[in-house]
Amino acid sequence: MAGEDVSRNFRALVENADRKFARVRDLPTFGRAQSHYFHKVFKAYMKLWNYQQSHRSKLVESGLNRWEIGEIASRIGQLYFSQYMRTSEARFLLEAYVFYEAILRRRYFEGEAHGKDLGARFKELRFYARFLLVSLIVDRKDMVLHLAEKLKVLVDDSKSNFRETNFKEWRLVVQEITRFIESDAELTYVRPLRYCAMLDSYPASQTYLARFHAKKLFKFRDALLASYHRNEVTKVVFKLQVLSGAERGEPVAMLLSPLKPSFENPSTDDTDTLNGSQFTFFLTAPLQAFSQMLGLSNSNPDPEVYDEAESILSASFSEWETILLTSKVLNLVWAQVLPDPFLRRLILRFIFCRSVLTSFSRTEDDDPYLPQCHPNLPELLSPVSKPVQSSVQRLADHLGVAKSFHFNKT
Repeated sequence: MAGEDVSRNFRALVENADRKFARVRDLPTFGRAQSHYFHKVFKAYMKLWNYQQSHRSKLVESGLNRWEIGEIASRIGQLYFSQYMRTSEARFLLEAYVFYEAILRRRYFEGEAHGKDLGARFKELRFYARFLLVSLIVDRKDMVLHLAEKLKVLVDDSKSNFRETNFKEWRLVVQEITRFIESDAELTYVRPLRYCAMLDSYPASQTYLARFHAKKLFKFRDALLASYHRNEVTKVVFKLQVLSGAERGEPVAMLLSPLKPSFENPSTDDTDTLNGSQFTFFLTAPLQAFSQMLGLSNSNPDPEVYDEAESILSASFSEWETILLTSKVLNLVWAQVLPDPFLRRLILRFIFCRSVLTSFSRTEDDDPYLPQCHPNLPELLSPVSKPVQSSVQRLADHLGVAKSFHFNKT
C-alpha cells in the first residue's frame, strides 16, 4: 500500500475514533452508562492502534509525530479510566495505568518538534494530570512523586515557551497535587486506607448476606460523591441513586458531613492542620482520623499499641456489621446498599465517626459538629447505644484519651 493511502486511511480512522470518543466523553461519570457505547469507541481505538503499529514506518515517513501515537494510547487509557469511574471495577483502572505507564516509558510526548506545538503541549499536560490521578488511586506513591515533579517542570517550561498563553489553571493543579502529597506524607499508614477484601471482610456476618435479595441492589457505581469544601480532596457528602433519582421520588441514602470539624486543641489552625474534610478522613482511615482529632501522633505510632487499636476497631466493625445484617427494622434503602462490601464499609466507618463525635467533650452546642444519615440506621447502632459507645470507650481507654469524652454509664 502506498504511503499516501496509508496516511489517508490512518487519518480516517482517527476521525472516526474521535467522533465516537466525543459521544462517550459527554456521558455522565456516575450511574449505569450504556455499555455498548464504551465497546464501540474502544473497538474504534484498538483498530486505530493496531493500524498504526502495522504501518508505523510509512506513517512516520509521511509525517506522523510521536506525540500523536501517545495521544492514541492516552485516549485508550482515558477510556479505561472512565469505565472504571462508571463501574468501579478495578480491572479497568489497572488497564488505564498500564497504558499511561507505557506512554511515559516510551516518551511519546517528548521531543523538540512537540515543544513548539501548543496543542500538543496541552495534550501532554492532560496526560500527566490523568496519569497522576490513576497513580494516586492505585497507591503508586513513587510514581505520584515522579509525575508531580514532571508536571511542575512542564508547567514552568510552558510558561516560558508559550508566553502568550495563560497557564494559571495548570499552576493551580500543581499547587493542589503538591498540597495533597504534603498532607499524605504526614501520615504513616500501617495498612491500606481503602477497602481491602483481606483486611475488611468479617466472616461472622457473611452468612447473613444471603437474605438481602431486593429487586434492585445498589453498588458503588450508583454512588454520587460530592464536595463543597475548597480544600477537600475526596468527598464530604455521600449520596446513593443519582440526584435526579431523588427528584423523581426514588429512595436515596445519604451520609452527611458535620458543618464543623472537632479537635482536642481547637486553638491550632484547623484549616492548615486538616488539609481536607475530617469526615472524609473518618470514612477513609478511621483510626488515623481518631488519632488526629485527639492530637495523637500518626507519623510514628507504637506498633503494639497501634495493632491492638486496629484489633479493637476491627472487632467492633465485625459486631456492628452483624447487627446491621440481622436487623428486623432496617430501612429498605440501606438493605439495598449492604450487599456491596465497599459501601458496607463506609456505613460502618460512619457509625464509628458519629459515635466518636457525639461522645467527644466540647463546650459548644453539639449540632454543627455531628454527622447525620438519611434514612435512620437501626437504633441499636445509634451513637450512644451500648454496642457502639462501649467500643469507642474501649478504644479511648486503650489510647489513654478517655478524659476527652463523656460516655453514658451503662
